[in-house]
Amino acid sequence: AGGVRLSYAMLPEGGCWPRTEKAFKARTYQFEGGRRKTWTARLTFGPEAGSNCQEKRLNSPLFATAATAWYRDTGAVLPLAEAFGEHGADSPFAEAANRYDRLQRAKVADEAGDMAGPLAGEVLKLRMLDSLWNRETSREEILTRADVWGRVSIPGLRERHPDIFAGWMNYGDLVWDFGYCSLHYDWPYAMLIHHLRLGDPEFLDVAEDMVRHRYDIDQYHVENTATWLGGFQRYEKGEHGHLERQTPHNTRWEMNVRPSHTWNRGLLLHWALTGDPRSLDAAEQNGRAYRRFFYDQHRLHEKETLPRREFRTPAWAIENWLALHEYTGRPEYLDWAREIFEKTLLAMERENGGRGHILPEGRQDAQQTAYMIEPVVRLHHYTGCPDAAGFLRRVLDWQRREGTLRGVRRRGAYYPLLWRTDWDYNPSPDTRIAYGATLHYNLLFADGYAYLHRLFGRRRDRDFARRLFAEFMLYYAADIVSDPDWRAPLGYHHHGSPLGFASKLHAFSGRYGLYTLQSGNDSRLPKNTGERDALREEIEL
Repeated sequence: AGGVRLSYAMLPEGGCWPRTEKAFKARTYQFEGGRRKTWTARLTFGPEAGSNCQEKRLNSPLFATAATAWYRDTGAVLPLAEAFGEHGADSPFAEAANRYDRLQRAKVADEAGDMAGPLAGEVLKLRMLDSLWNRETSREEILTRADVWGRVSIPGLRERHPDIFAGWMNYGDLVWDFGYCSLHYDWPYAMLIHHLRLGDPEFLDVAEDMVRHRYDIDQYHVENTATWLGGFQRYEKGEHGHLERQTPHNTRWEMNVRPSHTWNRGLLLHWALTGDPRSLDAAEQNGRAYRRFFYDQHRLHEKETLPRREFRTPAWAIENWLALHEYTGRPEYLDWAREIFEKTLLAMERENGGRGHILPEGRQDAQQTAYMIEPVVRLHHYTGCPDAAGFLRRVLDWQRREGTLRGVRRRGAYYPLLWRTDWDYNPSPDTRIAYGATLHYNLLFADGYAYLHRLFGRRRDRDFARRLFAEFMLYYAADIVSDPDWRAPLGYHHHGSPLGFASKLHAFSGRYGLYTLQSGNDSRLPKNTGERDALREEIEL
């Protein structure tokens, strides 16, 4: 009234981007093509603006969710294991299940975690620390370096290092390798499912921050470009447009998006819970991107087979399309997922003799195999396709037989089971550093074997799934365990530092393992011996 005007700045004072001297002097904000930046502005006026009621509405807004059992039992969110609770740790699996839930909480609350260092007097045998100096690390060096972080959570990292974790373009993302991870392996999904499982609002707060980063900064909002670029998620080793921080060989543009590194299930769950149209928009962009990549560029619909040595790419296409099918109900997504499975993964395995290895020579990286398990499991869940069930059985039987190392006790030490990532690497059990193999894919494989048990009733599959789950949760920070009472510290840290493997490792530990934990049988899966025998007969015929 009376010509009074109000204005406020949407761009923070002094927050020029990129954070370079040139940008600061010019007071500029530069957006690399294809990125967005959205805001939520809350304004209150009048003497009642500072009342307790108003403050509560702003600081702790209400958020309605159904009971966890509803999401799980209706199949609205699968898999969604119930919270394990504080059960007695009378077996390695029970102890590991207790640790699983505590690890999730430790990612969002410092007090739930452990010190990022030696526990119970045991010196961590950290291969990463050894590799820094290419020699055996002394106890003193390990103690000094491993204890520096104390207890670590994601919100805690923002408070300690806002310049790295909470910058104007970085807030909501996590450090990975030489840049940022662009929330790889679907961090928003991991946060949201544990919010539903455990009921902790801190998961929702972190998920909201991550989702905004995901659909604004991590999404390439350009579709009228090359079919291997348009509409995909940003690659996991980027600098959010800050080219002066890129690696020396790549300073003209940020690393391209890739179909091998795109996930949308977290966006869709966020859309279902909040109605935020920006989440649905980015997820549908991903679906169209995969459609263009496989049907326009590679002409999938015109071919009988489409072999790909990097076979995680069709697996992620299946995952993205199935997520869109689940949340939008559109049947074409399911049709595309089934076609690409039959013409890539299944066709490759059959062409190589139907013996469980997808590459002709059988030397397939456990990473590629681990990533395709959940998409094929979901495909079978929604179609009941015997080909998908038989494929899973053959591949996982072969992988257990040919693709594992160690898992033995020797001279009082335990050497956890490792998955081959380099087939020329054949260490003796006493070899300290295992660069050609890792246990970090345990939870992905555990879910595959747990699903096999539900399909075929083979006890060895259930027992193996539980072993993999327990070994990861007890020992994920060590390749050799000399003291059976030693446990990997829980929290957002790995190998003593949250700046190394943490974003990838704990994306795995948040997203996977739920099939293994899940109790009971889903109504769409075989529940009795007769059904399992019928499925087995159909597959073997």
